[in-house]
Amino acid sequence: MKKRVLAALSGGMDSAAAAVLLKEQGFEVLGAIMKLWNDSTGEKHSCGSPNDVEDAENLAKKLGIEFISLDLSKEFADEIYKYFIDEYLKGRTPNPCVRCNARVKFGLFVKKLESFGLNFDYIATGHYAYSCFDEDKQRFCLKLSKDQKKDQTYFLSQLSQEQISKTIFPLGKLTKTEVKRMLAFKNIKLFEKRESQDFKAGKFLLNGINSKPGDILLLGVGKLGTHKGICGYTIGQRKGLGVSYSKPLYVVKIIPELNQIVLGEEKDLFKKECYISHINFVSFLFKPGDEFTGEIKIRAVHPRTECFVKILYEDKALVTFKVPQKSVTPGQAAVIYIGDYLALGGIID
Repeated sequence: MKKRVLAALSGGMDSAAAAVLLKEQGFEVLGAIMKLWNDSTGEKHSCGSPNDVEDAENLAKKLGIEFISLDLSKEFADEIYKYFIDEYLKGRTPNPCVRCNARVKFGLFVKKLESFGLNFDYIATGHYAYSCFDEDKQRFCLKLSKDQKKDQTYFLSQLSQEQISKTIFPLGKLTKTEVKRMLAFKNIKLFEKRESQDFKAGKFLLNGINSKPGDILLLGVGKLGTHKGICGYTIGQRKGLGVSYSKPLYVVKIIPELNQIVLGEEKDLFKKECYISHINFVSFLFKPGDEFTGEIKIRAVHPRTECFVKILYEDKALVTFKVPQKSVTPGQAAVIYIGDYLALGGIID
């Protein structure tokens, strides 16, 4: 009997390629997409928009597979958009896509479909990642994909062991070039959408937030100006500061309890270490007191850099960078690798 796979479609080429490969591998494929935004919120900039739903449905028809569109806009607003706003009000810069994958795409989405009586053995997505079960570790692991320039394990760093155990990543051993070539050969033409963009871009998302004006301070000098609300700033920001000075200035600290933005020079952005919390152990299981070396990504586009990690508590670690890193931003996801394995994920404090 064929194994049944839920292919999470986005309307883009990567999830389309995943569905094509699953069919070729002999799986019974069910296509489904989440609608994440309502029709009045500029949803063209994100996945889960009405346009994406239409593209995904057309793809399903072309492949001859069953298709379901599930409206999760309310759940998305409660779980992700609210989190996004709350983090900015705390002076932090969140990565909502990491949270969305763990809580919505691989969480609520699957549970809702199962509650409707839909049965499937696995879920599959178009992420560039590789999953496997490691006999020595007795854990389900995530590993870097073949195309490391497109690798998306960073965005999957909060997935649980159960979620990984039920997920297939068909593109893990392919490059983006190979994916494009395969779709072209099969005459499947789709818009190349930005990877892992479950969340819309744009400061309009912060409109209406009750963020009050406060002081802009310069390190070692004092008050330099007035900001319009801490939600409009992030660590490392240089443009749009609303102040003038003889040297280029950057946001080096946000103090929400005092409603202050602190500026400094570029050299003030570099940090030797950081704490990460909300730790999710993926390919390795560590205990408090464990120490190890690895590589860390402190944001999605950050290159992996060598670091030393000490596990302080079950959900907190201290990371020391081999070379000081620029713009270490509270609220961003931090992901640590040991070799090709995603060791753990967390949030920068």
